[in-house]
Amino acid sequence: MDRNQNEDDPMNSIERLDRIMKNNLGYYNAPLKKEFHTAGRAVCRKIAQALGLEKGTYDIRSNQGGIAVSGEITLHSERLYLQISESVTSKKDHEIMFRHCSGRKDYTGGRNHWASTEELLTNFDETIRKFRLVSQEVS
Repeated sequence: MDRNQNEDDPMNSIERLDRIMKNNLGYYNAPLKKEFHTAGRAVCRKIAQALGLEKGTYDIRSNQGGIAVSGEITLHSERLYLQISESVTSKKDHEIMFRHCSGRKDYTGGRNHWASTEELLTNFDETIRKFRLVSQEVS
């Protein structure tokens, strides 16, 4: 990361994640995978903040996975389950999966919705609105 960038700026972590996602994380590249998980956790924190989630009301988890996959970073609140990973279908608009859930023990939840890191970067407020709408669905 450029020393002139402000890590507190949500766009910087999203820009970093979007840049990383343009690479193929499926072939093992330890430094890039580490950067992906660092940026992904930062983006999840920014999303939680933008959604107005209070500390202690959500979890952020990072699963490195094996050498052939990116692994995933998960933001899990009482009503939203969001996961960032390299798409296994190679669809570039399927990097962020999000769905309604009923508590932090609900790992299956409602139907899956998809967004891309580029969408989050170029239209942050609208993408956050979509996350919020899904979190408000009735179980």
